Amino acid sequence: MKEIKKVKPASLAKLIGFFYGIIGFVMSFFVSAMVVFNIVAQKDFLGSTAAVAVFNLGAALILGIIVFCFMGFFGWALGYAVGWIYNKFAARFGGIRIELEDSNEFLNK
Repeated sequence: MKEIKKVKPASLAKLIGFFYGIIGFVMSFFVSAMVVFNIVAQKDFLGSTAAVAVFNLGAALILGIIVFCFMGFFGWALGYAVGWIYNKFAARFGGIRIELEDSNEFLNK
């Protein structure tokens, strides 16, 4: 049985910040696609469908970059805080205990 006694808050912060940023970037494209769909699906829409789609996809790219930066920053701050809090509690109450097993699965193939 092994125990995780300490994590590097900066390492955890980078990982969580990256994942939060990617999720924010992908979600901005879904939001933009839904906006395009809702505009084009209106009964009284008289504009060019292609122009609306291109404009909103361009806006989605810009929005995606902005959301990636904000979500990445907040994810980084959250990851750093969680790592710091974990280290304080692990020092006092003990860390997470995990059982590791050596596996030769890749060597046997």
